[in-house]
Amino acid sequence: MFYTIMKILIVNLHSSRNAGDDVLTHVSTDLLEQYFPNATIKLAMNDPLSYSGPYETVGSFMTWIKPAGYMTWRAIFSPVLILLAVLFGLGYRLFGQKLIFILAKQHHKLLEAYFEADLVISSAGNFLYSSGRFGLAYIVAVYTLLYGWLLGKPVYTMPQTIGPLTHRWERTLLRWAIPKLRIVLVRDPISKQLLKSL
Repeated sequence: MFYTIMKILIVNLHSSRNAGDDVLTHVSTDLLEQYFPNATIKLAMNDPLSYSGPYETVGSFMTWIKPAGYMTWRAIFSPVLILLAVLFGLGYRLFGQKLIFILAKQHHKLLEAYFEADLVISSAGNFLYSSGRFGLAYIVAVYTLLYGWLLGKPVYTMPQTIGPLTHRWERTLLRWAIPKLRIVLVRDPISKQLLKSL
């Protein structure tokens, strides 16, 4: 009898150097272990080297834009990389082809983790809110969720605080994105009301 082990990718994780984020990471993995005891779990983190637990980590999409935690000259090329990721994702979903060998190793690892995942789960937390004038962190967080959807993966979120969203485009983006996720959990009544209003 043959069976496959479920592969789960947890996304939108920040850094274990932050005590609150570290707790959320452990809670997320503990809950998934409880309900999927034989699953293989990978963590896509903004600061993957900060994690010292038992699970494999890969750099998140944010590391493509801010590889050292701050903006560098490499950030100029990040829109090209993000667009390539979309094209590679479409190629994989439509034709089953992995053409990502032309990317750097750290980029390759993240896309492989998405391609192999049976389930993509966004960590509990507070990252869907207005963040600066151009909302870079917000855009990357939503993109991170939608990349799983682009690949045809079931995408869920653990409990989120959502908002405040200051700009109309932020609300429009979330209104478009949320129905593409299988389950969205919120952790406070204000977040629930915001989603209802969208």
